[in-house]
Amino acid sequence: MKKYIVGGFIRSTLLGIHPNDTDYVVVGSNMDEMIAAGFTFVGKDFPVFLHPETKEEYALARSEKSTGPGYRDFTTETNNVSLEEDLSRRDLTVNAIAMSKDGSVIDPFNGQSDLEKRVLRHTSEAFKDDPLRVLRLARFRATLPGTWTIAHETKVMCYEMRHFLNSLTPERIWKEVEKVITANALPTFMETLYELNVLDVVFPEIHRMILCREGSKHHREANVFVHTMMMLRTGPKFDTIEQLAILFHDIAKPITYIKYGCSAGHDDEELIDSLLPKWIPTKTRKQVLFLIKNHTRIYKTSSMKASKVASLLSEYKDPAVLLKQLTVAHADDQGRICDPDISKGIQDAEIIEAHREILEYSPAKWIESLDSKPSAEAIKQNIHRTNISIVKRIFGKD
Repeated sequence: MKKYIVGGFIRSTLLGIHPNDTDYVVVGSNMDEMIAAGFTFVGKDFPVFLHPETKEEYALARSEKSTGPGYRDFTTETNNVSLEEDLSRRDLTVNAIAMSKDGSVIDPFNGQSDLEKRVLRHTSEAFKDDPLRVLRLARFRATLPGTWTIAHETKVMCYEMRHFLNSLTPERIWKEVEKVITANALPTFMETLYELNVLDVVFPEIHRMILCREGSKHHREANVFVHTMMMLRTGPKFDTIEQLAILFHDIAKPITYIKYGCSAGHDDEELIDSLLPKWIPTKTRKQVLFLIKNHTRIYKTSSMKASKVASLLSEYKDPAVLLKQLTVAHADDQGRICDPDISKGIQDAEIIEAHREILEYSPAKWIESLDSKPSAEAIKQNIHRTNISIVKRIFGKD
């Protein structure tokens, strides 16, 4: 039995990054021997074991053979599989490096050279066996430190895999996107998929933005996609909801420009909901939808009537959600090329203070002052009138 450290640990170490975890591959053993040595079998699709003390993962060296288009459509062989055979099935050369117990590096596919050159290259034809590897390739390019290029032959292979990308499940797409979001790397991720000529297959709602150019005094960018990527780069860091709201804030513009020749209606809730991709988890989706439908309204508080401002602010039941809305609004304002005299003038301080007072107001004292119990509608009207007076006072509106 021989044990080797493999994969991300080696890649991160050679790049000078502190690795998050350690994965091992075991050569010259079998399931019975591993269990007899105290390891716990936890594999589902292939033999993976947990060390009895450290609980680190140990996988038997294996070869795989694709049997269909799905990522689960393959057969696995673990008998007499060499380390090189195991490494050959890994996605990229920079992930196909192993290290023995004495520190010797085993690198049959020149992954160290590609690391030095910052080149992402597929290890073998096995790359084609799982279409998710196209998204992983884009993720690595977006999240690894430094500027990376993709080998030409790997780009060609990704294009040849276009017709398999439709088989990706929403759950698998979300897991990859979530990792990119955690690294705040959505712009490079999306731009890489466009460069690979597969963005239209995986994220058609994003690709449509490339075909939509506004050309108004508010937007001089090449297209809506460029504007969106500029927004995402205004950082330094957005949370998950903010990033998704920014990514999809103009998702309806390509539709409204076709229908009306302008952006009117691109904040329509029903239209936005019909366009948001299904891979966004339900709870997250609801929060993102709320921010998108209001992303233009929050701009207009300085010019809106006090009653409309009061109605808008009362929709935000949580101050944290309002802060996310303002974050998206400022990203929208900064992530653009526009005429010099264009300024949205978002009134953060007034918005936050008015919202705080609106949330704190209770009609209890008003109810107590009345001779009889008011109707639900009367209470509602009292709250709304009070909210209007709050807005007028804080915003200085008539």
